[in-house]
Amino acid sequence: MRSSVRSCYRAPAAPPEAQLAAKEAAAPDDDLLPVLAALWVVSAVRIAGAVWMHQVFGAEATLALATLLVIPGIVRHRLKARLQRWRRRS
Repeated sequence: MRSSVRSCYRAPAAPPEAQLAAKEAAAPDDDLLPVLAALWVVSAVRIAGAVWMHQVFGAEATLALATLLVIPGIVRHRLKARLQRWRRRS
């Protein structure tokens, strides 16, 4: 059912180019890279300690191993998106 009432509070939608520019301008997770780097280093130290001391891999070491393997993929995805954004600007 279409409404024939026009409201003064409704605004027309922004053009797609403006919406794309707004999405590119927002980069809320730029502060996440140093945190991920620190977490990766701590996980590497935990894994190295577990291997060096011949410990059984319990929950903590297993989570550290998972973190050690997942963080490079997250960072690579973020850096790839940043590189594509930089190439579009050039």
